Amino acid sequence: MSSEVPAHYESNARSRHNSSSKSKQQLQSPYSLPSTTSSSSLPSSSSSWCCYAMIFSHLFVISSFFVIGTLYGKSTWNFNASSNDAINDCPLDGEELTRKAPMTDYYYEDNLQNQPTIAIPPEIDGYIAGMARVSRLDLLQKIDTGFPLEASSDGNREIVILYDHVRSLPFGQSAKQFTYYRDSLQALQNCRQLRIVSMDPNVENSNKTCLALHGHSTEPHPLVNTWKQQLQPPQRNGKQQTLQYVVEPKLSLPPKPVTVAAAQQALMEYLDWYPGQLNELKSVLGPIAKRHDKLIVVMVVTAGHLPLLMNYLCACRKAKVDTSGIVVFATDAATYEHLKNVGSITTFNFGPLFAPATTTKSTLSATLTLPDDAEYGTLDYGRIMMSKIYAVHLVNLCGHDVLFQDVDIVPHKADYIDYFVNTVAKRRYPGFDVYMQYDHAAHLAQYAPYGGNSGFYFLKHNAKTIYLMSRLLRSGDLVLKTRSHQATMSMVLSDVSSQYNLRVKVLSSESQKFPVGYHFHHDWNYMRDMMIGRVQPYLLHMNWNHDKVIKQQFLEQMNMWFVNNECLTSDAQTQHSLLDCCIAEPVPVCHYSDKPSVLRECKSFPPIETNVSFW
Repeated sequence: MSSEVPAHYESNARSRHNSSSKSKQQLQSPYSLPSTTSSSSLPSSSSSWCCYAMIFSHLFVISSFFVIGTLYGKSTWNFNASSNDAINDCPLDGEELTRKAPMTDYYYEDNLQNQPTIAIPPEIDGYIAGMARVSRLDLLQKIDTGFPLEASSDGNREIVILYDHVRSLPFGQSAKQFTYYRDSLQALQNCRQLRIVSMDPNVENSNKTCLALHGHSTEPHPLVNTWKQQLQPPQRNGKQQTLQYVVEPKLSLPPKPVTVAAAQQALMEYLDWYPGQLNELKSVLGPIAKRHDKLIVVMVVTAGHLPLLMNYLCACRKAKVDTSGIVVFATDAATYEHLKNVGSITTFNFGPLFAPATTTKSTLSATLTLPDDAEYGTLDYGRIMMSKIYAVHLVNLCGHDVLFQDVDIVPHKADYIDYFVNTVAKRRYPGFDVYMQYDHAAHLAQYAPYGGNSGFYFLKHNAKTIYLMSRLLRSGDLVLKTRSHQATMSMVLSDVSSQYNLRVKVLSSESQKFPVGYHFHHDWNYMRDMMIGRVQPYLLHMNWNHDKVIKQQFLEQMNMWFVNNECLTSDAQTQHSLLDCCIAEPVPVCHYSDKPSVLRECKSFPPIETNVSFW
């Protein structure tokens, strides 16, 4: 489900620019002195400070780190000081980063004598000792931050590196040189710690962001505060409005006390309930994990979303997916009864945890309640999102790796689980703790900086992920405030990653193989390629829409609805086994002209969102 991104997606992709004709002189910083300037011809103190102000209004650093390109993401990389090997747990295309000795053949755009020069005044050389530039694409391909890598664009093709001490400068570079390195790792050869801060490279529509640097004891985590200029209400005497700076956090306001109290009450009930379930759950999960290399696939379903789970299971049958490693947490007794006899999966009864629903949109119950269904953005929807956190927390606490997935997934290949977990996560990117499907939402503040999909992610079992789930448990007030599992998870991931080196990898490189609602709603060329077999994804995640009925309609016109709709009535669900309701070959049904469909006839149907027909 994870349907938490607005349907109207504003792309921030920049068109690529052919820069092959640029001369080396153009590679110099517009704020640096010409390379031919000698030390005797440096500008006066006042003009130098003008130059420095222009530089540092665009750069931000504390210690040795670089600006990648709204201050929403920062991470720290430690270098091993006890050996000549460089970054710990930082894979570089299967090779280690090595700390290089002094070199005579420099990997520079020009040699040292032709580099532009700068002058660091003594008033700031206690925390800024030098500068360098490297290719953005080269460095981010070699040092994997886990963030989705956006294409470079005009004004965002290089990374600026600032050094906190002369000893952190590369061999052979002086503090006065603003050197360009072709080999980005050469620029980091003497850095024992690297801090990364991401900025929005908004070239066309500038946010007018200024960055202030000051030396302050913030080890090991730099303190980043964001302030926003706001217009004040007009004064009664008619004087001109003034501007005031206010702190701008990620959430405009914290959760209200009543929301905090409700979340605390729910947390206390959960903490009182779950210890008594661990022994039973361990006995259930143990044999499954043993057969599947410690992996448990976790799904959570309410009565309202049972049809989507039925479609998932029928699609698994069609694609010959092994579902014996799937554990479904049913949030009510009736759903549990429907599922417990489905022999291909394991079902756990979550129902005793949740009292009958007694809430409305405007009131909060003092007990942990969960409805059968809820509208997106409501309080009850937030409660359903909390049940997903509970399920993953329990399985992770039992000592198992977890692949969590929502019920609105349609598998296309039998080995989609093995490919995502083993081929991509464990073998291709082995140094991370959390792996997430890319949701194409990193540009939205509430999901930044990762833009990962909380409806399909892989969580390794270790001390850091146990702490992560503990933090998510204690963030119920944020879930209830934002009515969003994904937004809260994005905030907590960023925080735990910064503080405790939790490594998060968003698999943007696998976006074409694991498409999401973004592709369905906005990348129609991809959808056409999928229909004709030019691309063959492992699955389709029909998120980016919060109405389960409309989800079903979208899947029907994509020929991906594998359930006999006559089985969806409550009486029919009671009389038939769920898998008896699967149909061997789905029949496409048209609903909307402005959404992808396998039938050209759908162009004559009314639109749901725009007047632009898919066909």
